[in-house]
Amino acid sequence: LIELGNADGFKSLNLASNRLDERCGLKVVEWLPKCSKLHDLTLDGNPLGDIVVERLCTLLQSDCRELEGLGLSRCGIGTSTRGGAALGDYVGIARHLKALDLGWNALTGEGAHLFLRGIYDNSMSYGQLQRLNLSWNRLGSGSHSADAGRRAKAAITASILADTLRDGKVLYHLDLSYNCFNAEECACLAEALLSNHTLFGIHLVGNDATVDDLGFVVPLTSMGKSLTVNEVMAA
Repeated sequence: LIELGNADGFKSLNLASNRLDERCGLKVVEWLPKCSKLHDLTLDGNPLGDIVVERLCTLLQSDCRELEGLGLSRCGIGTSTRGGAALGDYVGIARHLKALDLGWNALTGEGAHLFLRGIYDNSMSYGQLQRLNLSWNRLGSGSHSADAGRRAKAAITASILADTLRDGKVLYHLDLSYNCFNAEECACLAEALLSNHTLFGIHLVGNDATVDDLGFVVPLTSMGKSLTVNEVMAA
């Protein structure tokens, strides 16, 4: 890549599963300004880490403004708040981005909050982000035995997501599988979804909720019992 000349003709770049670590990832980021017309960038399965993602997001804002699809699953994001914060800043102003894959990372707590506020900004300011994969992260509290700090952070996460679902009109497909949201956090999402008429698909396996035959999210109690709509509204 480094030896390539002008790459303005590149529309798609797939570097998935190439064992690109932090050092190699930074080299790729240095090279990317040559791809100013890039529409799709896939870096899935590379242990890039938060520092590389932070640099990448800064570059995408200035040099790859036409990007429509970004794949960063299994990239080691979330060991600090830097990755989530940078992604939030980028997504919040990425007018052309339509698909973002962040599955199999470790987004949680403040880093997740900063990222999700960017998602909210995107949905409220002429963004086009329709497909978002956040499966297999650490957005939820994990269980009823989780410490108070993690439960509080997970409640904020659910609240920001709920605001996006309630107010936004852009998201079409959302994957939240295996984030260990408990019943109360799922109830927060379920209540917001009652006001949402644009989301076509949501995946919630691996959380304390199911999706019924009519497409409604139904939180589960610790005993496995489904909550009624009235109980969801009162949660």
